[in-house]
Amino acid sequence: MKYIKKSIANHPRRIDGNLFSLSHNAVSKVFKKAKEKLNIADEITPYSLRHTHASYLISKGISIEYISKRLGHASISITLDVYTHLLDEHKKEQGQRVRELFS
Repeated sequence: MKYIKKSIANHPRRIDGNLFSLSHNAVSKVFKKAKEKLNIADEITPYSLRHTHASYLISKGISIEYISKRLGHASISITLDVYTHLLDEHKKEQGQRVRELFS
């Protein structure tokens, strides 16, 4: 992460401080260089990190609406389609917690 942050530190920014859009190709090139420099397995991709990040947020009980916006999905249904299996697991845990409250 430090390498990636350093790589984009000088990237042009908009007036609001956000980065201008980075192409998928640009992100992939920087990520590939970082993996080579840090000797990280080739199987790790920006997409796999994105998926792991979203999965982690779900496991910590962050709302799916927030995660959907964070990922930049056009609609929450996209997020639900991808992560429903994790939400089902989370619902089981929540159900158990509710039962414990009323025991």
